[in-house]
Parts: sequence; structure tokens; C-alpha cells
Amino acid sequence: MGNTIRFLVILSLIWSVVSYKQQLTLPNILLVLSDDQDTELHGLHPLQQTIQLFSKYGTQFANAFTSTPICCPSRASILTGQYAHNHRTFNNSLDGGCNGLLWRKEFEPRALPALLQKHGYKTFFAGKYLNQFKGAEVPPGWHEFHGLHGNSRYYNYTLRENTQNVSYTDTYLTDLLSDRAAAFIRSTISKERQKPFFAMISPPAAHEPFTPAPRHAGAFADVLALRTPSFNAPFRDKHWLVGSGQNSWNNTYACVRDFRYNLNRIYCEFQDSENFVEAYDLARDPYQLHNIGYDMLPIERALYSILLKNLTKCVGKAMLFVIFYLT
Repeated sequence: MGNTIRFLVILSLIWSVVSYKQQLTLPNILLVLSDDQDTELHGLHPLQQTIQLFSKYGTQFANAFTSTPICCPSRASILTGQYAHNHRTFNNSLDGGCNGLLWRKEFEPRALPALLQKHGYKTFFAGKYLNQFKGAEVPPGWHEFHGLHGNSRYYNYTLRENTQNVSYTDTYLTDLLSDRAAAFIRSTISKERQKPFFAMISPPAAHEPFTPAPRHAGAFADVLALRTPSFNAPFRDKHWLVGSGQNSWNNTYACVRDFRYNLNRIYCEFQDSENFVEAYDLARDPYQLHNIGYDMLPIERALYSILLKNLTKCVGKAMLFVIFYLT
């Protein structure tokens, strides 16, 4: 009996040491989320020094995909790890689920920061959170929070700064976010060395209104933006939403991507009174210039339509296609 007790005590001590070492080895995580940097348009090209820095010290995902290339649904997917049809944020409007009641009650309390906090992380956020966030309260899971009210801007903005809302006029937002993040990291490392941190910095850049810091004004005055074949191309056979190139706040369409042998196709349906359809053969038409939606056989369109309806209700791991929600 005595040997058994001693064994249990030793085992308990060993487990405590192992658990302590595991806690010490949890990695610190720094996530920088930029906005509107299209890889097709070489959006990262001006940031060569940044790319080199992250290549040296960070992690590269060379084969990565976004399920929702639209602001608020994409941010909700980053925070939850779910597709838009699961977290129910479909576009950038409140009615479309962006920071809506369902998000705040069902998904936000069990999102990434809340999970990391439960596992011993010190959490920090600074920047653009969700498009419809208005600073009523700090979202759950954040020890320190500096969240931008609404959408992108660089001057004359308001931040939810932990317990209060603070307005700024002349302070360039990106610089403020950088200073707050650096102060948090220094403080956490010096005062809570044994506690890992998760810091998410989300500047609006390079989203419109494209306001540079004074020190960067005119830095790219002689640089011509990339002109792809789709640049200023006519959109006679496209839905007005795509052709406008503007933020259509409450208009949503869903797409299904079909990968098969010798086939790479995307099919989209617009959820409005027009019931407009677009489809593109991406192997032959990567810039989506020629809409083949109405050239397809009716049975093909019907099949894709059924797939879209099923996928928008799908929950779990059984995903055969990639689905997009765009606004």
C-alpha cells in the first residue's frame, strides 16, 4: 500500500512537471490581418520587407485557400474556423449576420480568442473587427481590446478601448495599432513570461479610402497598378453586382467550385429577383470574361443549383465542393 501511494505521488509529480513544461512550450502567436490585398493583382508586392520578415520568423501557407473572399464573413471564418453557411454571416450587413444577434450569442462566445483564453493564453486585439461592430462592448475572449467602430478609415475614427469608447482625429490608425501591439507584447513578455500570448492586429490597410501615412505619401506615384485581362472589361453578360465593383451591402450570391478530371468550373446563383446565373470555365477562362452559365445544359444548371442548396445547409466535415458567399 505504501509503495502504491509513493508511486501515485511520484506519478502525480511527473504529470505536474510535464503539464508545466507543456504550458511553457505553448507558442506565442502574432496574427496580422491585412485587408483587400488581392494576390492576382500582386497586392503584396509593395510589402517586400514585410514578406521577408514574415518568411524568416513566421509561417508560410503556400497552398492556402479562403472559403469566403468577402470581409465580414471571412473574418467570422477566421475567428470560428467555420464556413459561412455554418456561422451564418453571409455578407457585410447586420441582416446578413455581420455582428448580428446570432453571432454574438452563439458563435462569438466559443470563437478562437475565447478558446485560447481558456487554455492559458493572454489575448490581444487591435484594429478592424467586424464591419458592423459599433463598440457596444468588448467581445468575449479578449484580455485587451482596441476595436475599430465600423469599416475602414485612417483618421477621425472611434475605438472600443477595453472599458470605454475613445475617438481620435489626427492620429494615424495604423501607427496607433502598431504602438498598442508592441506595448502589449513587451508588457506580457516582461511581466508574464510563463504565459503565452495571442495578438491579432487588424489594420484596415490596404482597403479604401487608401489614405497613406504622411511619410508614405507619394511613395508609389510612379507605379502603375497591374492590368489583368479583366481590367475595365465590359460586363455585358455579368450581373450588375459584379460589374459595379462596389460594396453592395445586402446583396448576396453563392458559388460552387467544381474540380474534376479535365474540369475546373465555377457556378454562381444570385439571390435576388433576377435569378441571374454565372458560370466560368476557369481552365480556359481564368479571368472570368465569358459567362457560360446559359450555354450549359439545363440538367447541368439544375445539378449545380441542387448542390448549392445542399451545401448552404451542410454542417460537418462532408464537404465535396468549395462554396463561396460574396457580396
